[in-house]
Amino acid sequence: MYRSVYIDNFLKKVKKSSQEENARVLASLFAYTEKHVDQLAAQNVKTMKPHEIQGFTKNVQLEAPWSEIVIHHMKTALYLDAGEYEEAFLSQKEVVQSLQRFMPNMTRWILPVLYLFNNDLRLIATRADQDKEAAEGQRRKLEEAANVISKSFTYCITDRGPMVTSKKYGTYRMIGMLFRIYFKLKQQNLCKNILRAVKAADMPSLEQFPKSDRVTFRYYLGRLYFLEEDYVKAENELNLAFKECTKHHLKNKELILQTLLPVKLMKGMLPTKTLLSMFPQSRQIYSQLAIAVKKGNVKSFNVALTNSESTLIKQRTYFAVEKAESIALRQLFRKVFLVMGQNTRLPIAKFQQALNFEGMTIDIEEAEWMLANMIYKGYMKGYLSHEKMYLVLTSQYDLSSFGFFQRNTIQEVMNFSAITVTERTELGQRQSIEVENNVIHVYMNPQGLSGIIISDKDYPSRVAFSLLNKVVDEVLTKYSHWNTADTIEYPELTQYIQKYQDPQQADNIMKVQKELDETTTIMYKTIESLLQRGEKNHW
Repeated sequence: MYRSVYIDNFLKKVKKSSQEENARVLASLFAYTEKHVDQLAAQNVKTMKPHEIQGFTKNVQLEAPWSEIVIHHMKTALYLDAGEYEEAFLSQKEVVQSLQRFMPNMTRWILPVLYLFNNDLRLIATRADQDKEAAEGQRRKLEEAANVISKSFTYCITDRGPMVTSKKYGTYRMIGMLFRIYFKLKQQNLCKNILRAVKAADMPSLEQFPKSDRVTFRYYLGRLYFLEEDYVKAENELNLAFKECTKHHLKNKELILQTLLPVKLMKGMLPTKTLLSMFPQSRQIYSQLAIAVKKGNVKSFNVALTNSESTLIKQRTYFAVEKAESIALRQLFRKVFLVMGQNTRLPIAKFQQALNFEGMTIDIEEAEWMLANMIYKGYMKGYLSHEKMYLVLTSQYDLSSFGFFQRNTIQEVMNFSAITVTERTELGQRQSIEVENNVIHVYMNPQGLSGIIISDKDYPSRVAFSLLNKVVDEVLTKYSHWNTADTIEYPELTQYIQKYQDPQQADNIMKVQKELDETTTIMYKTIESLLQRGEKNHW
């Protein structure tokens, strides 16, 4: 008699909770806890025939779909107890599908139960795949689970009920489960289908969802951007995920750091000792890498990278971390720049010597190639003079209209021409010099600071000198104690170069003149059309 008491009580609780729409209690009842599985196993349910198991549910008079769910749930528990995971997966699949058939008639209250059933299906599928390697060409249980869970996702995202009771609030939890499976199966491309569906749906804002759902979604979205090498978006999503993840979930925060730290490292942003002290695994990988980057010690960086190679490959971040070698090189080259008195013209041989000192035995041509690569990646501003084997650190150039292999030559010509014209310009003088198909506009202010613009012949000189006046005045104001040996940061110059590509948009007077010309043209056309219309009416 005792053996049926547990099941009777279990069924009565299921009935009561389902009628009261108490999903949290229902979820706790259907959880495959060790105690629950042991109790069911002790009832000899495994030896019962299907109609005998159904007899339990009829006695309690469970409504659909709970009678069917209970039967499959009990079978799953018994298969789990026996270690028969493939059979457990199939019966748990029936549990989920039994609930799905009634999802259109249910509201938001059912979501905790939906989460439990689908997540249990994922866990059992994972265990079944571990227990028995899938034969070649055979679908794995986890793939089957993803197909079933995707239907639960569809029921959530397509719910058309009132938003207060909408199942749409379960969307991001289901996305988290699916993304986790897709990443495990290395089928990240399937994530895009989910993202397209979310974009097309009329969804509440992400901030209205539970924090745990937001963190999970942003974590996987950040990883997805990372794999696509969209590091700006990856950093943004991972930063938000790390910030929102509570300090009590250190394991989850460290998972986020596995992808976030490589992105930061590529930008030259190093983790602090305080941060690494909280996360042992990250400290083991990145402490030596960060020190090497900071010191510009390329040899130590490569040693640390080799030591962590297997872990980084497993985390799929090895190639991203490897790119941070450029940051270490930049630090090393910066030391050369400082040792050489911050001279803007540096022999390539000096960089070769620095690299050899770091244990990298290379010839001067390879050193030149490394410098060219640093310039190309944007880690340094300047150009190489191959003839003189010099690196020339420069200010801002826009050479995008020239072919890649032309840029160094064009830049050398521009630099030489600019220096020559400047030397022949007196204080307070403005002049424009034609050089082949271009014009060099130069302004030497009374304090001896000059500005150069090289443009084509059609570019208005008035606009060119307007920009030169603006730049020279701003530099003098912003860097009043500037010494010519110093390197200054003037990011506004890039914006000005882009803005002044169209002189009519950049210059107010020219813009007004253009508008007047257009108005005059329209007036002429209007008068002509009126005259023509009058002539037609007259005849």
